[in-house]
Amino acid sequence: MNTPFVTAISFLLLSFATKPLVAHPDPLVDVNGNEVEASRDYYVVSLISGAGGGGLTLFRGRNELCPLDVIQLSSDLRRGTHAYKIVHCPSVCESCVSLCNDVGVSYDDNRRLALTKERAFAVVLFPADERSASCVS
Repeated sequence: MNTPFVTAISFLLLSFATKPLVAHPDPLVDVNGNEVEASRDYYVVSLISGAGGGGLTLFRGRNELCPLDVIQLSSDLRRGTHAYKIVHCPSVCESCVSLCNDVGVSYDDNRRLALTKERAFAVVLFPADERSASCVS
């Protein structure tokens, strides 16, 4: 075998055998700093303490039919330091321009989640099994 061929094959094998040097994004964490697990349930709660809002829930308010509304409860819970915003990005088609919008709070009879270009709704994640310990009395 000639040297350039062996060098090319060696380079090719080496390139497939090594891990890419791509940075991994930071993991999604709950209020305790623990990575969010798909097997656990979590409460999504407003980051802003005392703002008249608590966790999110589903509500059949308008006509008792689907789809359900996502509303913000009025109870207030303790906050953490790991805050996130919710972004809605519909997948219309692969070649379409991204239609992403932040999710904010719309105020009417209830506090409903709605798409916005202004102020995103900052949230934290509470493990569902810790909810009773996190309620403010």
